[in-house]
Amino acid sequence: MPVEPFVKCALRRTTSRRQVLSWRCPLKFHRLIVAHALALLIPAASGAVLPRPSLSARDALSEVAREAAAAVRELQASERVVAARPTVRHVEQPLHTADLSDNELLRLWNDDPVALGSIVATVGSSERGRLINGVRLPEGAAWTVVHPEQAYGSEETIGFLASALTAVAEQFPGTPPMRVNDLSRPGGGHLRPHQTHQTGRDVDTSFYFEGGVRGGRLDMERNWAFIKALVTGTDLQVVLVDQSIVRQLHRHALAAGEDAAWLERIFNRGDKSLVRHASGHRDHFHLRFYNRRAQELGLRLAPLIAAAPAQATHRLGRGETLAEVAHRRNVDEWALRRLNRFAAGEPPAGYLLMLPLSTGGSSARPVEAQLVVPPRCLPSSRDGA
Repeated sequence: MPVEPFVKCALRRTTSRRQVLSWRCPLKFHRLIVAHALALLIPAASGAVLPRPSLSARDALSEVAREAAAAVRELQASERVVAARPTVRHVEQPLHTADLSDNELLRLWNDDPVALGSIVATVGSSERGRLINGVRLPEGAAWTVVHPEQAYGSEETIGFLASALTAVAEQFPGTPPMRVNDLSRPGGGHLRPHQTHQTGRDVDTSFYFEGGVRGGRLDMERNWAFIKALVTGTDLQVVLVDQSIVRQLHRHALAAGEDAAWLERIFNRGDKSLVRHASGHRDHFHLRFYNRRAQELGLRLAPLIAAAPAQATHRLGRGETLAEVAHRRNVDEWALRRLNRFAAGEPPAGYLLMLPLSTGGSSARPVEAQLVVPPRCLPSSRDGA
């Protein structure tokens, strides 16, 4: 059967990988046709050259989808996507969890929810929700964790924060560590005194001060470097800070020779500004990130999450081991270790452990949902704007 011409003809009317996966064609040729379609569709949609998956008629459909999705994520993480961004803006975004069919997602949710990684579940608005399989921000050379038991975020949030703070430390050797205050509780939910900080996407940080003296003059060079790293290198949704500091950042960036039109998009687009005023934020930055994978998992798993109990915790007693906790709480020890990032060794006494989520018993199934994340706000010299 001439598969390639058939697929190219079919793709003239198909722009969605979800549509491709739902094609009806003879079972004998179904996997081969869909495999070729995915391989052809993804490069056309991204505007760049992707490594073509190794495909054959024997490939299972789920494996094809997983391999294709992995190629897309690899491209998005590379610098090549920056040059291709004007094309990507006008094309349907890939499903960020395309590597997981509904059946596979349901299987992992029931059998090994830790394997899904972080899941962000929003209830009503970004201010209310849950964090499943959160990650505790470790201590780092570029930052100090102020409240460790309130320093849980999604894997994406932790990665974005660490990369931006590390970028500043590398740009300015000798930079004192940034104080990182609250993120979220281990399972998300209300965190006093905040209205937000419930889903692992919000972070409060201090500022950089001249000479590293807290409460002194703001080090605008380092603070702007931090904001620039967030804007250009992460899926930043917003930075909330007092208007006086917004103005100082804007003035400093202009004086440093940054593109004025780009800065307008960051500072002067009203409620669409990436950096904007919020009362009560004179002494800290409040960051919020989009979480492509964790949020989309939360959307697809919403009916199952609603039926699941809150993720429990356990404070480790003196001399207590993870094996003993696993036995006592009836959870898998390896899942407990993976969830808490202790592949080997034992955490210290008093450490607050997250327990693997108990998910069995629900008859609900995943739903079709997709998270749309705006393109990053890059200078015109980099995004072709």
